Amino acid sequence: MYYRAVLSNGNCSGFSAVASVKSPSTTYNGTWSNGVPDATKKITFTNNFTLSSDITACSVEIQNNAQIVIPTGKNFTINGELELTSGTMTVESDANLVQINNDAQNIGNITVKRKAKMKRLDYTYWSSSVSGQNLKNFSSSTLDSRFYVYNESNDYFDGVFNYSSYPGFTVANAFPLQNKTTYNFETAKGYAIRAPNNYSTSEQTVDWTFTGVPNNGIITLPVQRNGNGFNLIGNPFPSNISFSQFYSANSSIIDPIAYFWTNVNPNPPIIQGSSYDGANYAIRNLTGGVGAVNSTIAPTDEIVVGQGFIIKKTNVGNANIIFNNSMRTSSKGTFFNARTASTDNKIWLKLTTPAKNFNTLLIGYVKGATDGLDRGYDAEPITQSSDMFYSVIDNKNLVIQGRNNSFTNNDIVTLGATFFEKGNYEISISQVEGIFNGSQAVYLRDKTLNKTINLSQENYPFYADAGDVKNRFEIVYKPDATLATSNIVKNEEISIYESDGKIFLENKSEKFKKIEIFDTAGKLIYTFTPNTNLFSIEKSDLNKGLFIFNTSSNSKTTSKKFVVK
Repeated sequence: MYYRAVLSNGNCSGFSAVASVKSPSTTYNGTWSNGVPDATKKITFTNNFTLSSDITACSVEIQNNAQIVIPTGKNFTINGELELTSGTMTVESDANLVQINNDAQNIGNITVKRKAKMKRLDYTYWSSSVSGQNLKNFSSSTLDSRFYVYNESNDYFDGVFNYSSYPGFTVANAFPLQNKTTYNFETAKGYAIRAPNNYSTSEQTVDWTFTGVPNNGIITLPVQRNGNGFNLIGNPFPSNISFSQFYSANSSIIDPIAYFWTNVNPNPPIIQGSSYDGANYAIRNLTGGVGAVNSTIAPTDEIVVGQGFIIKKTNVGNANIIFNNSMRTSSKGTFFNARTASTDNKIWLKLTTPAKNFNTLLIGYVKGATDGLDRGYDAEPITQSSDMFYSVIDNKNLVIQGRNNSFTNNDIVTLGATFFEKGNYEISISQVEGIFNGSQAVYLRDKTLNKTINLSQENYPFYADAGDVKNRFEIVYKPDATLATSNIVKNEEISIYESDGKIFLENKSEKFKKIEIFDTAGKLIYTFTPNTNLFSIEKSDLNKGLFIFNTSSNSKTTSKKFVVK
C-alpha cells in the first residue's frame, strides 16, 4: 500500500521530497526515456549530462551520483524545485540556472562558478548565489583583515573578521565582527574582498566558486539611510537578474542607479569616504551605462551571477530590498560585458587627458526620459574626480543623460569638463547605437573657437587650461545648428592678409576692441586690445600652421582662419 500526492501548478506538476508524485516525466540514463524535456515534464537524471543547448523543465531531481553541467553560455530553466538526492550540478561562469516558482524549495548543494580577472591588491564586490557558502573559505588565501562590508553611516568599509588599522577604516559598529570558521555569506548582501595575497601583480583569470543550496524565490535584505544612503548589496541568484526589473520592484525606496566597482585604475591612498574620487565606479541607470574612468566597458541591464553593487536609498530610515524570480533572466551578461543591441539612439563620448586618462559620458534618447532632469534616466557621478567629462542640465553635472526618445536634429546638448591640468585634450566618440550608427552625424561645437567638428568622422584635439568649464562645448546634429543662433557672423568687411612679413587684420567699418589668436589645438597664443581699424602682427611671431583669429568690435564678433606658411 502507498499514498501518492499530486502537486499541481498550472500545466506543471511538481514533486515533494516526502511524496511519490504522479506527473509527466522523462529520465536521462544515457538517453531520454520519454522524449526531450519541456516545461510540463519533471526530469530525473541518473547519468552524467552536459547541456548542449538550453533546457526547460517542470522540476528536476538528480540521482545515482549523476554529474550535471550547465556550460558557459547555456541556460537551464526550471519551473519548480531542484532536488539533488545524490549527485552534483555545476553552473559554469556565464551560464544561468533560472527558476520560475517563487515558492519552490530546493534540496542539496550545487556549485556555481564565476570567472574574475584580478591581480594582487585588487578588490571585487561579491554576492553569493547559494546559501551555506562560508565567507572565508570562498577566498581562503585572502588576509582575514581584507574582507569588508559597507558602512552606510559614514561611507567607509568595516572589516568582517577583525579591525584593520589601514587609514580610514573604522571599527564595525552596526556589523559585529564575525567568527571566520562559522560565518557564511548573508543572502543578497555585498562584500568587498581583496584578491588572495599569493596573487601576482599581473592580471590572472580564475574561477571563483560558490557551493551550497541555490537561492530561489522572494529574498529580502535590510537597507538603511542614516548617512548618504549608499548600501552594498548583490545578486542573490545563480542566474543573471535585470536591473530595470530589480528597480521596478524597489522603486519606492531606492534611486534607479547602480554603482559597480572596477579595478581599472590604481587604488589611491584613501579609497573610501568623502576623500575618494570615484574613479573606479562604473554606473548604470534606466538610460544605459558608462564605464569607470579609463574604461569604455559599461554595465548592461543584466547584473550577473556573483555580482555585488551599490545602490542608494532615498528616504531616511530602514527598509527591505526585495529580490524575486521575476527579475531573473537568461540574457547574456558578465561583470562588464559588451553592450547588447538596442533600438534606442545613444552616444558615448570620451574625453582623453594629457596624461592619457579618459572619462566617458552617455547621451541617450530613450523612452520614458524627457529633456529635463529625470530621476531614473539622468545620473551624476558617485563623487567628483580630478578630471571629469559631463553633460549639464539645471546646473547638474551628469555622466548619463536621458533625453526624449522623439529625436530631432535641432537638439542641443551642453557639455562641461573639469580639467586637472593645462595641456592638450581630445574629445571623441567611443560607441554609438541606433541612428548614430550610420544615418545621423554627431557634431561638437567649440564655442570658444567658433568651430564645429563632425565627431562621427574625426576626433577633436584641443588645448585647455586647468579648471572647470561649463559653457565651451555643445553637441549638435547639423553643422549650422548653433551658428544660426549665435552672434558670430561672417562679415566680408573684415579681412586678413599677409604683406611685408606681417599678418594684417582690417575692419572697414569699425575699430577692433579685442583680438585673440588661437592655434588649432585651441591654445590661446596672444590677446590684443588695439582699438584700431587696422591691426598687424609680425609673421615671425607665429609658427607655421593654421591659426584662428577671433575679433570683437562694438557690434559684432568674427572668427577668421589663416595659414602661416
